[in-house]
Amino acid sequence: METNSIKRDAKVIWKSLTERHQLSQKQLKQETKLDDIQIYHASGWLAGEEKIYIINDDKNEPVYHLNIDFFF
Repeated sequence: METNSIKRDAKVIWKSLTERHQLSQKQLKQETKLDDIQIYHASGWLAGEEKIYIINDDKNEPVYHLNIDFFF
């Protein structure tokens, strides 16, 4: 996967999270129209920049959270 496509997908995820603050894997797929692999790559990029964090829910499914501390 190319860096440019990961960055593009990261922007899509970032936009969704800035509007909703937290989304499950299923919600993120529905909202962004990205597949699992695209979400994993792009969210890894965003997590590496500390813009988001990912926590598994009680079903061990990832939930993506906007890192509010990033803004301050």
